[in-house]
Amino acid sequence: MEYGFLKSQPHPETDASACILQMESAEPLRPAIDIPALACGAAWAGCFFLLVAKKDEPHKVYSCRGSEPDKLSEPVEFASFELPVTGISCFESETGPGVCISAGDLYLFDIRGKQIGKPGLIARHASVLWDGENRWLTYDGKLRKLNKELDGFAGEAVEITAAQYFLAGTRRQDALYAENRNNPGLPGGCLFRHKDCYYYFLSDRFRRCAGDNLDTFCCTAGELTGRFERRYLLIPNGGIPNVFHGDNGKLYAAFIGGTPSSAVYERPAILPLEMQDEGFLRPDPAWILEAGPVASLKPVGNIREIRDSFILNAPDGYYYLTGTTRQPEGNFWADTNGVCIWRSRDLENFECIGKVFDYRDQPESWQNQVSRNRNCWAPEIVFYDNTFWISYSTAPGCGLLKSQSGKIEGPYRDMGRFVIKGIDAGFFQEEDRLYLIWQNGRLAPLSRDCTTMTEEPVLLLPGDGQEAGYEGAGLIKVRGKYVLYAAEWNGDARVDGTYDMMYSVADKIGGPYCPRRLLVPHGGHGCLFYDKGGNLRFTIFGNDRSAPFRHRVGIGYVRIEEKDGQLFLAPLQEGDLYGQA
Repeated sequence: MEYGFLKSQPHPETDASACILQMESAEPLRPAIDIPALACGAAWAGCFFLLVAKKDEPHKVYSCRGSEPDKLSEPVEFASFELPVTGISCFESETGPGVCISAGDLYLFDIRGKQIGKPGLIARHASVLWDGENRWLTYDGKLRKLNKELDGFAGEAVEITAAQYFLAGTRRQDALYAENRNNPGLPGGCLFRHKDCYYYFLSDRFRRCAGDNLDTFCCTAGELTGRFERRYLLIPNGGIPNVFHGDNGKLYAAFIGGTPSSAVYERPAILPLEMQDEGFLRPDPAWILEAGPVASLKPVGNIREIRDSFILNAPDGYYYLTGTTRQPEGNFWADTNGVCIWRSRDLENFECIGKVFDYRDQPESWQNQVSRNRNCWAPEIVFYDNTFWISYSTAPGCGLLKSQSGKIEGPYRDMGRFVIKGIDAGFFQEEDRLYLIWQNGRLAPLSRDCTTMTEEPVLLLPGDGQEAGYEGAGLIKVRGKYVLYAAEWNGDARVDGTYDMMYSVADKIGGPYCPRRLLVPHGGHGCLFYDKGGNLRFTIFGNDRSAPFRHRVGIGYVRIEEKDGQLFLAPLQEGDLYGQA
């Protein structure tokens, strides 16, 4: 398989490599039937045919039919067993769909419920692939050929493995590489063939969004030997799916939402899949797959092509937005577009003020002497001492700008290089004292005229010694406590993982801070700010494959809770605002 995505995946912030590519009209995925389920499988038999084992009747399997994936008939009994059902999958054959059910032993049926085989195998979950003259069985991470009578085997089992993924010259590596393993996931999976390619769909506990997720991954192979190419994320919290061809050859996956982070938690759903030009599958963009306010968040205004989104609630009545932008022919890592600013009265409609600073206009500037890739990253703004100040990164190091006019438009005076090693500088203001905070939580106070740091930087750390995040750090006060937030990759780095906003709380600015927690999934290197109603808000720009959008600006609310003297923060639905100010 020589597909570009599999061999050389683009950065996960690109739409070209997205797992989730939601349309702005996307709606939460609906269950096929609203029944808590243990296992499910599905096929196309002139209509959608779903099999399900209910949680409250684990010894029985029921069937439903319908013309739409979420409009199926009432379930009727298909088969019953002495032991609880632990796995269901359907398979395609020359004579029509078949069914593989794990209930202690393994049982094979036709679609009418007639038993057609019993291989004499105990497996928690298994699937069958009818591949011409061959019948293959996958179970417990193994691949084995069935005999034609379907009551035994025609060969020995081989372990299913997947290639580790590491892209040389980058910091992209998947979890298999990081953990030095070739086992692609948990035991049990679904084997499937589409055109000239074999697919193995499996589940793994992945720690996306710093949670205990049960995600669906996919591996491909050109020939069936048990050895597959590297895996990639397909369905967030989809567990083990059953993939099948629908009408006109369209692909679908039947699955049960594996955790509360799924839009169909504990319910069976049938999800359309799409094949991309790069040779990988992803879910239909019409559906939102994850639960919670972040998954359904829509980007604001007409601002596109921005990263590291930052908003200042300024005293002149405006909100000012900035972030990393790029030249038309450049990218976010080289040939960026200086410091560009937008403004808004309502956080919905933004107008572009323009570019207020670009050191590339001055060939002899210090920035041009140190910047590796002519970059200007992650600007942030503060209004201090009756004027606007802007921090920015030009790796390595950070600079500082001061508006000479007192206006956001400038012109700006270059105050020099304030951080020699590190990026992502921003501000924290407490009364009349201004601090600079950067990278993973390094903090130093500035002099009144902001010409120097008055103390050596200190690293703000949780008490357990684990940093809040590795970059994009910020600091804000919430109900008298100090909230340190920063960006971190969870799951794996720059492949299928999530770029999340983590946070930690302390009673004193120097700490100690509590162990870090997840604040905004997919919200790494956003910011926290108060709106003009006193509500705590967050920004997100999308930097991973399962974010709801990429390099655009999303703005959400933060829920604030106090319990046993501790402060807890989480995203909040706008309609649930109550006493947040």
